[in-house]
Amino acid sequence: MKKKKEYIWCLIEFPDGRKEWYCVSKLLRQALFLEKKINRYWKNTLIGCYINVSTTEYSHDHQTRLTVGRIEKIKILSYRSHDWHWTRNQFVTPNVLMII
Repeated sequence: MKKKKEYIWCLIEFPDGRKEWYCVSKLLRQALFLEKKINRYWKNTLIGCYINVSTTEYSHDHQTRLTVGRIEKIKILSYRSHDWHWTRNQFVTPNVLMII
């Protein structure tokens, strides 16, 4: 029997306090599922970290606005985002933000 695909979703809090759910990109999703196999606390490792996300649809020349948001919650669902609510592949830990 074919296994149903799983997608990782993160509740992202923006600097202005607004929150939205974002689907994790394919490349990052693969890495996180590998991490999940060896670290049962993988969600706790990510909550509180920052990730780049798009805040607008991609234009015809593949441009979008990006911002950094903090991961509040993580869940695994059987469907993906059908719009521009996808994360990028870059994480930033809180301690790195303190240095910058």
